Order: sequence, then C-alpha cells, then structure tokens
Amino acid sequence: MPKQVTFNREETLNLLIPLFIEKGYNGTSMQDIVDVTNLNRSSIYNTFGDKQSLFMTVLKCYAARQLNFKEEILSLNSNVKFALKIFFERLFLHQNKNNMINGCLLTNCSLELGQSDKSVQSLLLNSKEIMIRSFAEILSIGIEKGHLDSSINPKEFALFLYNNLQGLRVINGTSIDEESTKTIIKSLFERI
Repeated sequence: MPKQVTFNREETLNLLIPLFIEKGYNGTSMQDIVDVTNLNRSSIYNTFGDKQSLFMTVLKCYAARQLNFKEEILSLNSNVKFALKIFFERLFLHQNKNNMINGCLLTNCSLELGQSDKSVQSLLLNSKEIMIRSFAEILSIGIEKGHLDSSINPKEFALFLYNNLQGLRVINGTSIDEESTKTIIKSLFERI
C-alpha cells in the first residue's frame, strides 16, 4: 500500500517558486529543495518524481497564475489604457516596497533553459501565445471603448507590450531601477 501524502502539495509548490526564481533550475540542488520544503527526499521523489518533473510542476503552477491577468487588468480602472499602465507599474515599481521577489520564473527559465529543454520550450511558447492573445483582447476592448487610438493594431501592439514586459523583467531581475522603469513605462503608454 502506497504511503499517504501528509503535506500540502500547493504550499510546497509555493515554497519552491522563489527558490527557482532566485537560483534557477541548474543552481537549485535537491538539498536546497529539501531545506526549503522541510520534506525528506523520498517524500519529494514519491510525490513529484525527479528534479526535472518537480521543476515542470512548479513551472506549470507558476504559469497558470501568471497567465490569469486579463480580468485583473480590466478591474484596475475603467479606462483600459490607465489599467494597463497601473498593471505594469504594480509589477515593477511596487515589488521592492512590498519585499517581493524580483524576476519572473517564466522569463528566467526562458533565459536558462528555453533553448535546451523541449518540454520547457513548449510550455514557454504556449505561455507567450496566451499572454500576447490576452493583451490583444484587452487592447481590442480599449479600442472599442474609445480609450485607445483606433489606428492601433491590437495583435501588433500586444506583441510590443509582451516584449516590453519581458525586457523590464530582465533588466529588473536583480534590482529595480525605479527611475529607468518609470521612464520606460511612461514612454510605452505614450504610444497608445
């Protein structure tokens, strides 16, 4: 009879997200995982499999949370342009003030494993498509409501937003340069 799991799987994944953001996949050892989760190796292996399987589980969990942002943006402000600006500011300008981790597991993973691991690459490409599609839908709503210039191509500008989001994540991965970040966000939203 298999042993019954006596720990909360979701809480364990939540503990591992900051570890993988900070150290990356290759920099994280099984001992790091044991230390952060306070679980023994056999519990980890029995529940999640090897380190690669565990990492993919953490990455999928993180991606599911990160990709559920469309409704959040639309609820921030009745004006879509301002809501998008607030979303970007919250992501980058309020991280340090709230002691949040700098960086994004998807972005970091893209830089570390995006070219070498096919399963990671597939998840990252799917995440990218979802983000761009969500931005395009938000932009279309903004154009429809008259909040954004009607000459904007939502699909093209969604790609531009995605590119800027990723760029800001990379340059702010270790510490937030608040003035540069404010300038980038201001310039970004002057275009729409």
